[in-house]
Amino acid sequence: PLRSTPGGPAGPGASSEERDDASMLALTFILQALQGCLHNAAAHDPLSLSLVPSSVLDFAFAHVSAAQPQAVRETATRCLSLLCRSPGHLSAAVSLLAARMDAVRSSEAQRDYAPYQRAAGILPFTWADGAEGGAGATVLYFRSLAA
Repeated sequence: PLRSTPGGPAGPGASSEERDDASMLALTFILQALQGCLHNAAAHDPLSLSLVPSSVLDFAFAHVSAAQPQAVRETATRCLSLLCRSPGHLSAAVSLLAARMDAVRSSEAQRDYAPYQRAAGILPFTWADGAEGGAGATVLYFRSLAA
């Protein structure tokens, strides 16, 4: 829980821990707002998700790490799920996940692998051809698991 200080939760009298708490809370709010925007865009015009810059995908993906608090990880994962309804973003997310899972498997504790595997579990994989992403992204993901 955030503590109250004279300058607010992260004001001049705040400790380092309080500033960290306030930063994580702000990050959670930003990701929740992003999730809301993506959800609304997908509901009104699913094709509009393809117009979202890849930097948004990169931002969400960066917060799936086990180093992040659970609320941040879960919200970032939901953002990834919404973005990946666009086949182009699905391909990019699979590439990011495959690279990160390989790095985690070879160098870090198994605990750090779990958030990436959970994130992969919500991606809309398909065997349908013709769409960018589609079967190609699915095959790429399975190849990365076999490696």
